[in-house]
Amino acid sequence: MSQRKLQQDIDKLLKRVREGLDDYEEVYAKFQATDAENGSYREKLEGDLKREIKKLQKHREQIKTWLAKDDCKDRAPLLLENRRAIEHGMERFKTVERLMKTKQFSKEALLNPDITRDPRELQKREQMQFVQRCIEQLHTQLERHEATQDSQQCARHEFHIAHLEHVLKLLQNDGIDPDTVAEFQEDISYYVDNNEEPDFVEYETVYQDMNVDLGKSTSTSQQAVDPTHRKREDKSPRKKQSTKSSVMSSPEKTTAAGIAMADSTEQERTPSKKRERDTPSLQQQQQQQQPDLQFPQDKSKEIQDSIAQDLASKRAFKNPLFNSELPFWLDTKNTLVQPHDEMPAQMAAQLESSLLNCPDSLDADSPYLYRKQLSLPHPTSIFFPNEPIRFVYTFETPGDHTSGDIYANTSLAKILTKFDLDTLFFIFYHYQGTYEQFLAARELSINRDWQFNKKDRCWYYKEIEKLPPGMNKSEEESWRYFDYKKSWLARRCNSDFVYNEADFEKL
Repeated sequence: MSQRKLQQDIDKLLKRVREGLDDYEEVYAKFQATDAENGSYREKLEGDLKREIKKLQKHREQIKTWLAKDDCKDRAPLLLENRRAIEHGMERFKTVERLMKTKQFSKEALLNPDITRDPRELQKREQMQFVQRCIEQLHTQLERHEATQDSQQCARHEFHIAHLEHVLKLLQNDGIDPDTVAEFQEDISYYVDNNEEPDFVEYETVYQDMNVDLGKSTSTSQQAVDPTHRKREDKSPRKKQSTKSSVMSSPEKTTAAGIAMADSTEQERTPSKKRERDTPSLQQQQQQQQPDLQFPQDKSKEIQDSIAQDLASKRAFKNPLFNSELPFWLDTKNTLVQPHDEMPAQMAAQLESSLLNCPDSLDADSPYLYRKQLSLPHPTSIFFPNEPIRFVYTFETPGDHTSGDIYANTSLAKILTKFDLDTLFFIFYHYQGTYEQFLAARELSINRDWQFNKKDRCWYYKEIEKLPPGMNKSEEESWRYFDYKKSWLARRCNSDFVYNEADFEKL
């Protein structure tokens, strides 16, 4: 194999590894967000994780083969990084598999309750252990600095220990999200591990950004003790360690605080009499700015003269065909130009009718068209939708049937494309003889590539997995079927399964 061909194969495999890891992370995130009581859905996600990790394991074997070759030394770091990412996913899948195999009240679960704990609780526990380790390390460093009588380092460590103990207490009481602690985990570790380095730059506002700051007094005291407190444009020292810091001595900072306090004290001492004198002047200015509102002058005589002049000068008013209607139209000029002293009853009724029939915010929503419910109302969990889906009809040009199926353009068929497999199988097996069952079967066969067996009434799916280069075959074919009788899961067929085209329905 030429070196160029080898590099191309490596690039293709690494691309498939990235795509596979993205798919794995997406399913793993769904598994973590799913309630532990929703066992059937978690089993489905476990199967999806197993399928994704098997693909990644095949890529891992190929990566191991390439790492053993001398002609891949230049790509060894990248290959090793992808291999470790796959192995990290394998370890997480083993945790999920052990979690799913252990029943809630089994002997193993009672002896070790951490096994059946929810993933969110496991993440919370990991962050608590991390914070506890940081506190212990800082206590060890603090004892060493106390022995050398380094007051500056002691003050800094006491500041961080107090805040980390506060973070630990918040984690125990669910007062802070573990994701927030995980976001700043590297910044905290950076201080614990590198605070004695000569080029160390401290992240000053890490606890303020985490919203766990104990108060301005603590930070102010720390700044007063630390004479070499630095300011950085970039907050995280991990991203910018070579930033030139401006050094401010403690006498200058005490001066700055005194100026600020003096300004605030001067504002508080402003005499109340002065404010009382300013208030009338402001009111007078506002009164001067407001114009005097006066009722319009009576222009009835001017309007009548204008109407009489129009009747005498306009030729249209002398036409017998319009002689009876046009004068009435001219009388409306009086109402438009001269306001009423009192609103007429007819105008008031028209305004009231307009107010009662004005558009509402609900008028902006799409119209709700009644359709027969698929099932009777039943109490469900809060994360299930509690309102029926609104059917939105789309009108297309005649003859525009891109899929070749007249049902593809119906709104219900388009909505079924967003359902998962569990929902489609539920509609197919529990709503026999309905239009919805037909559309579910159409969606499974046409858009999802499932095939219905007429003998055992099960749905089958053909899987084709691409094998990495260098193996005897380029593809591996396997079949899965949906077990609707016992487990309500998609299971892999035995090796003795033989596909017979005559046994399958052609939809």
